[in-house]
Amino acid sequence: AWYALYVNVIQAAGIVNGVGAGKYDPNGTVTWAQIITILTRFVEPQEYTLEHIQYIGWAEQAIQTAVALGWIKDSADFTPDTIISRGQLEHLINSVLALYR
Repeated sequence: AWYALYVNVIQAAGIVNGVGAGKYDPNGTVTWAQIITILTRFVEPQEYTLEHIQYIGWAEQAIQTAVALGWIKDSADFTPDTIISRGQLEHLINSVLALYR
């Protein structure tokens, strides 16, 4: 596929690891937990005690980091395993980038 080179580069850099068992799903959807995990691989992990987000799972450290850095709010309305829309993804990335300008 045309994107294979790019996937190999970001995989080698440790940015993405696929969906498990060394497989990728380029036509699949992306969850909030997945994109937050990818974004937090560019910063030092942060500790944060989540008070409102009810989540214990593989992306917990990434979510703690995102809340600690102000990327997302510690809100009971946030559900990490839901699919993120393109608009939400754009808003998240723009918000994160604005913090570092």
